[in-house]
Order: sequence, then C-alpha cells, then structure tokens
Amino acid sequence: MAHLVVWLGGRDERRHEIPASGLTLGRGETCDVVLLDESVSRQHARVELRDGRYVLRDLSSRNGTLVARRKITEHVLTNGQSFLVGNVEVEFGDPRASLGSGSPMLVLDVEVRPSVPTLESLLRDSGSPGGLRIASTDQSQRAAERLRVLLSVSETLASPEPISRVMEKVLDLAFQILDIDRAVLLLADGEGGALTPRSWRGREQSVVRPPEFSQHIVEHVRANKVAALFCDASEDPRLVSADSIRVQQIRASMCVPLLAHEKLVGVLYVDNRAVPDRFSPEDLGFLGAFASQAAVAIDNATLRGQIEQAAVIRNTLTRFFSPTMLQTVIDAGPSALQTREALVTAVFADLSDFTGMCQRMPATQVVAMLNDWFPRVAEIVFRHEGTIEKYIGDATVALWGAPFAHDDDADRAVLAAREILRAAQELSARWMARGMEPIQLHIGVSTGTVAVGNIGSDQYVQYAAIGEAINLASRVCGAAKSNEMLITAETLERLGDSRALVTPAGDFELRGWSTPIPLHRVAWVAGTSGTAVDTGDRAPVKPSRPQ
Repeated sequence: MAHLVVWLGGRDERRHEIPASGLTLGRGETCDVVLLDESVSRQHARVELRDGRYVLRDLSSRNGTLVARRKITEHVLTNGQSFLVGNVEVEFGDPRASLGSGSPMLVLDVEVRPSVPTLESLLRDSGSPGGLRIASTDQSQRAAERLRVLLSVSETLASPEPISRVMEKVLDLAFQILDIDRAVLLLADGEGGALTPRSWRGREQSVVRPPEFSQHIVEHVRANKVAALFCDASEDPRLVSADSIRVQQIRASMCVPLLAHEKLVGVLYVDNRAVPDRFSPEDLGFLGAFASQAAVAIDNATLRGQIEQAAVIRNTLTRFFSPTMLQTVIDAGPSALQTREALVTAVFADLSDFTGMCQRMPATQVVAMLNDWFPRVAEIVFRHEGTIEKYIGDATVALWGAPFAHDDDADRAVLAAREILRAAQELSARWMARGMEPIQLHIGVSTGTVAVGNIGSDQYVQYAAIGEAINLASRVCGAAKSNEMLITAETLERLGDSRALVTPAGDFELRGWSTPIPLHRVAWVAGTSGTAVDTGDRAPVKPSRPQ
C-alpha cells in the first residue's frame, strides 16, 4: 500500500497509508489527514487511486496545491515525488520506502548504552543522595549519576521473582527515574512474535487499559531494534487518531526495545501528557540502557517461569507416561498433548469386590494395598509402552495408541493385561501369607476411535481420552468374572500373535448398548496362589445381564 509522508518542519514527520478509497488532506477535522496550518484550507486536496495510478487533485483550495512549485488541478504522482499543500510539504512513496528516508524525522536511532565512568568511581559515589533522579547539570556528574541509577536498577531487578512482579518493578523504576505520566510494557510472544501489552501504569490514577500508542511505531521499534523519541505526540497522528490524542492529552513520548542477549523480548513505551519536548536524546539513551537491564530481568523471569512450569508438567506427566515416552512427549512439544482423534485400545482393570474389602479391612491396610498395587500396574503398562489414562478408585484405565501409535497396539494391550492378571495373583499370594484377604481382578479391553489430549487447561495437565471405546471397556470389565479378561470383537480383529489366546465368550447385554455385544475371553497363565483361573478351555457361555 502506498503512503504519504507529511513534513511539518524540524523533527516532525507523519506517515499515512493510502487506502483504496483514497485520502483527503485539509485543516478540517473530517479530513483523513488533518494539517493544522493556517495556509491549508479545510478541504484542500485529495489523493485517490485511478486505473492503478495515484492521482493528486486540488479541491479548489485557497492557496493551491503545488507540484514542482506550480499549482495543479490534477496530477499523477510518481514514487518519491513531493508536493505542497499550502505551506506543508508532503511526499508520496511506495510501501518499501523506509520510515525516515530523505529528511530529518521524529524517530531517532540512538545508542542505548550511555557513556559511563569506571565501575570503581560508580561504587565510590553510589551512596550519594538523590534517589533515582538525575539532578546534576554537570555532564561528568550526570554520567556518574546515570551509572549510579543503573546500578540501583540492576540490584532491584536482580532478585528472582515471578514475571508479573518483575514487570511491576520495571514500571515502578521507570516512574522514579523519568518525568513520565504513563508507561506500558509490551512483551513479544516468542522470538519474532507479536507484541502484547502485559503491564501498564499511570502516575495519578489507575489505567484500566494500556495507554494509546501507534502500532506502526511499535512495530518499527521492534523490527529495527531502535529507540524512538516523539517530541510532541499531539502533533503526530502516527501515535493515535486526532480525537484520541486530544482526549489522552499525550505530548512527549518515548519507545525503546527490550533486548536481552540480542533477543527482543518486548518494548517499553512511556509518555508525558503535559510538556512537549520534555524528553531529550540523553533521556532516550538512558531509557534504552534501563530497558536493557529490564529486558534481562524479564527474560530471566520468563525462563525461570518456563523451567518451573516445565518441572510441574514433567512431574504431572510421570503419572501418565513411562520415562522413555515422557521424554518423547516433551521433545515433541505442545503438539503431542493437543486434543485429537486417535485409534486406541483401552484396558480397564478393576479389583473385584473392592467395596466389600474396604468394609472388612482397616482403611490403612486398604491404602497400603493400593500403594503396593498401582505401581505394579504402572510398571507393566509402561514396559509395554502404554499410557496410564487415569485411576478411578481401585480401577486403572490404560491406553495403547496415544499419544504415539504402534502397529501392534492391540497385542501390547492384551499382553500387558495378562501380566497385570498374573501380578494380581502374585500380590494376592503375598497378602494371604500375611493373613490378609486375597485380591482378584477382572479386566475389559476395547478398541475404537476416541478424543485424546490435555483435556482441562494449560495450567492443569490431565491427559485423558473421551469416547465410546473407553465407556465400552468399563462395561466389558463389569461383565468379566474375577480373574477373567474379556475383549471386544474390534480388539480381536487387530490382534496378531495374541489371537491364539482368545476364545469366544458369547453375547453380552451391556448397560448403555441396545443390542448384545459379542465378547471374547483371553487365556492367561495361572499364578502361584492356587486360585482357579481361566485357561481358555471352558466352553463359551451366555451370561445374564450383569447387575
């Protein structure tokens, strides 16, 4: 999109994009480009697009519109061509023209590292009075005071604190150091990401919304990593619209990048609402140096928060994944936990008569039993590269096929379930030897497409699966007898070598299903307790509907 650059003399420059509908220039408030100069008529000139060319047209103005010092009625503009609207110079350019090409401008590219004395002299003078304001008029003393202030800033920002508190401190310090009325911190969403206002402050009253600023200028500061000074924002519509400027009463303002280790982490914007030309290039350079320290503090706080969050997430994810799979999930990034559809084989393993056991056993023994039982189940699931979806009371729900799929997920699930049955028998024998009650297990296995992922929030990680296959595994588990594993026909279809262990078990009426569901029984090796177990030799039966 082409643009107009309006020169008001001195350091002032205004840049306006030309929309397809064109731009009207004049002194009147209804104009697209308001030029507050007595030589300009209320409706002075217009630039519009015709047949792919931009045409400048005079609107019968009092002092005329001049190109090359000659009044025109209409004129086809060329790139870089200047013209006069009354006494105001305007330049036409293409979208690739730089923000300040060709003339002095309000945006100043300055060094953000001020000249400073030695560290020894700073430390010697750091106890001098004056707070964080620079009051001296002597240049050498001002340099020492600047470094003293920066040392104080560094000490204040050095303590490890959450990012929100660090941003509050940055704004507190900005108000102590400079004569400003408002300030806003915009942080980048990752390297090269969009800038978002994250913290802001007003001197006299709370600012509910961020101070108004020019997205164009902020983007220029971000893209070029330069500091920018606006001598009189009320005369510079690059910052905001004319109406907003009058309401906000913005005069002098500065905008500096927040650079940490050559990485842009954000932008700091400050302004003064009363005094034009309040800020000098020295102020801008000093603010840039302050912003450098603030950027390092913000970057450190961000990294610290990310590390802490990663530790919490890692600790949470150990509930669901084996160490090997956990590392794969972390390496894959957030996409691994995003909710998606996946074909899974779900194993629902439930202790038999757990309610009766809780009634007959002391609560401490029940808890001790579960603490002994669940780690055994998790070890078996993880060894077969499955995922612990959840624990429900005494039941365990495990998945194969998410977050990563294997061609033999159904076989892995069935083999893991057989080992879980054997582990239950081994644990039962140990408990019986100690005079405790035996434990028995029944397992249901189902295969189908479900929704899997972090179902909850970014702060609370809960890797879960939702779908018919999960509900069906629960119902199949309810239909299984003690020390029995039943699987659905969909699981059987996907079995490889484990198919030899399977025999039909009959059609079952399950709660929530309108028609009987054919199920199959999986044989497993007996444990050492002598308890009768299914070996696959019994004839199929058609049980009644489970209660």
